[in-house]
Amino acid sequence: MIDDFCNELKNKYPNTQKIREQIEELRSYLYMKSEEYINENEEEAFQKALKSFGDVDSLLQELSKDAKVINISKLYLFAGIINIFIVSFLSLLLCFISLKNNNILFFSYINNSLIASIFFIISGIITISLTIVIQFINMRNIYETLEYTYNDYKINLKYSIIGFIIISIAVFIFNMFFTPHHIWFVFVIIYSLSWPLTVFFFYKFFQNADKNINRK
Repeated sequence: MIDDFCNELKNKYPNTQKIREQIEELRSYLYMKSEEYINENEEEAFQKALKSFGDVDSLLQELSKDAKVINISKLYLFAGIINIFIVSFLSLLLCFISLKNNNILFFSYINNSLIASIFFIISGIITISLTIVIQFINMRNIYETLEYTYNDYKINLKYSIIGFIIISIAVFIFNMFFTPHHIWFVFVIIYSLSWPLTVFFFYKFFQNADKNINRK
C-alpha cells in the first residue's frame, strides 16, 4: 500500500531530484510510523502514519514549483543562434571601428580589414554549432523536466562571470607577451562573453516557458 501510494506520487509530480528524495523520505517514514500502529489493520495504520506526516501534496507542490517541461532542442537552438549573432555582430563592429580609427594606437594593431573578423566569426560559428550538435547527440527526449531556481541562476551567472574574467585576463596576458603588435585577445573576449549571456538567456527562456507542470 505504501509503495503504491509513493508510486502514484512519482507519476503525479515532476521527476526532479528534490521530488524523488522527498518521496523516498516519505516512504521510509510511513514504513517506520506504520510499525507503531501494529495493532491496527494495514489501511488504518497507513492512514494514521500519513496523517502524522502532514500535508504531502502541499509539500510536493512547493518543491515542484520551479520545475517545468522544457523543449530542450528549442532551448539549444535559441542559445546557439543568440551566441552566433552576438559573436558576428561584435566582431564586425570591432573591425569597423578599427577601420575608422586606425590612427589610434590600439585600433592600429587590429588588422584593419575584415579578414580577421571573418576568421573569428567562422571559428565561433563552428565552435557553437559543434556544441549544439553534441547536445543533440546526447539528448534522450525532446521535452525534459527541468528545475531551475533563481538561486541556481545566480550561482551559474556568478561562475560564468568569474570564468569570463579569468579567460579575458589570461588571453590578454598571452597576447601582450607573445604577439604585442597584433591585437587578437578582444575577439576571444567576445567569444567568452557568450558564456554569461547564455546563462542569462537560458534563465529568461526558462521563465517564459509555458509548460509549467503544476498547470497540468
